[in-house]
Amino acid sequence: MALKTRQRKTSPQAWEVYRLRDACLLRHGFSSYSEYLKSDLWASIRKRVLERDEFKCHLCKQRATQVHHLSYGDVTILGTFIDKLISICPGCHRFIEFTKGTKKRPPQKATFKQMKRQMKKRKKFLKRRGRI
Repeated sequence: MALKTRQRKTSPQAWEVYRLRDACLLRHGFSSYSEYLKSDLWASIRKRVLERDEFKCHLCKQRATQVHHLSYGDVTILGTFIDKLISICPGCHRFIEFTKGTKKRPPQKATFKQMKRQMKKRKKFLKRRGRI
């Protein structure tokens, strides 16, 4: 049974990342990414990541309430290793996940390497707003 994934205007490479993520989720008994995010497993992983990072956003150092996946591999999905998960505030998470026009970025653009580039832009924005 294939997961139903919302149609997005993304590259074929991005679809491959989502396809692999969805296959991983199916192997572990989840019918969708949203079901995974609602699971007790994700709640415990999320708690561990937020505690590890002391509830500080990886980008702006404000209070983090969300966790961003840098990878969707089995060990990350299952929480075996949490080094590919980072704590992040909602504003920075939106910045990482979406373009200015609210178009979802492909997963390759929301990786740690890409985040470092985007971080400079985000920090300038936050300084103008007086948040840092």
